[in-house]
Amino acid sequence: MGFADPVRQVSKVTTRPAPVKGINSFDSLVAMPEGFALVLRNMYAQPYGCQMRRGYRKHVIDLGGPVESVCSHNIAPAKLYAFADLGGASNSTMFDVTAPMVPGVVKLSGLKNARWQHINFPNAAGVNMVAVNGEDNMVWVQPNSAIVSVPLGDGSGNTLGGVDPKKLIHVYAHQKRIWFVEENSTRGWYLPPDQIVGVAKLFDFGGIWTRGGTLSQLIT
Repeated sequence: MGFADPVRQVSKVTTRPAPVKGINSFDSLVAMPEGFALVLRNMYAQPYGCQMRRGYRKHVIDLGGPVESVCSHNIAPAKLYAFADLGGASNSTMFDVTAPMVPGVVKLSGLKNARWQHINFPNAAGVNMVAVNGEDNMVWVQPNSAIVSVPLGDGSGNTLGGVDPKKLIHVYAHQKRIWFVEENSTRGWYLPPDQIVGVAKLFDFGGIWTRGGTLSQLIT
């Protein structure tokens, strides 16, 4: 009786190019073209190789809840605000977190929602920050860093007319005008040029849509 020789495993070292094309979640492993990866953990694909993701360091801690929005006010020096959900129906809070590694300074409290959309809008007075969230009054941070909660009104003073600020879910600037999106609708609203508050006018996009839907945001 004879025995065949066992088949010996033969291996060799080979070189594969770096996955400069990024992640490929479509092809199978056996059919994966060169230059792709299945997983990139803490790595970024670059034209000439992969770059290691940098680490991080804490900026502000102990705000009392998770931060759901971070808004920058592009004045000199710049200001940084964080909206944190402290739990409960009306317990979200706006903090000034500009200074690192010190407790945040409370600016507005009793907010219903910590998820805000914001823009920086320059006019003759300086750079303003405007933010909306679909549940609270519009937040207006003036060039001198004064913070105003803008309610529904007739457009005079620090009020917004034409549409309830609590229904606005998106804010955008176009052609020196501030535009808003009203929740669960096809309606956009815009202010006169260079104005932060006043009477907003309606532009209903629904008439040009042939398949229905609602407006979620405005982008140039």
